[in-house]
Amino acid sequence: MIWCLYYLTKHPEVQEKVFAELEEVLGDEDIKPQVTSELKYTRQVIDETIRASVLAPWGARVHEYDIQVGEFLIPKETPILTPFGVVQQDPNLWPEPKRFDPDRFSPENIKQLPSLAYQPFGFAGKRKCPGSRFAIVEGLVFLSVLIKRFKFHLVEGQEVKPVHRLVTTPAEEVWVTATER
Repeated sequence: MIWCLYYLTKHPEVQEKVFAELEEVLGDEDIKPQVTSELKYTRQVIDETIRASVLAPWGARVHEYDIQVGEFLIPKETPILTPFGVVQQDPNLWPEPKRFDPDRFSPENIKQLPSLAYQPFGFAGKRKCPGSRFAIVEGLVFLSVLIKRFKFHLVEGQEVKPVHRLVTTPAEEVWVTATER
């Protein structure tokens, strides 16, 4: 969630749009998992955060059978790495891929994407991360609780650089301040 807070501090207009959605959907009520599906824009922010930060740069699979890819034969039991990060930063799929834009995931825009353009939890079906739904709901709840109560600002003078490992993290701690709403 640090990447989410980072992008929200870099884009205060997005942070305010999330807050407005929370006010509209929740009012004075606390967040409940049952209403997370109504937080459409907040979900777009989470999806764009995952894409823009290249949170999961790659995935790995081992197939139980031979695979023919063009003129190449990949023997069974060969580990295959899928570079999700390359796809999530491909300018042919994502215009201006370095720009943070949650509207990429609006209902009308998401329909135009190829089916494998955004696979943050691996491929579909039984090879998809079993915790993907939990992770999204947890992110929505976490972000909702924070943004509903506080406005976040990035402490000036920081240069936030990613380190790509199994999961992409900031190279250094990211410092933010919180102002009560």
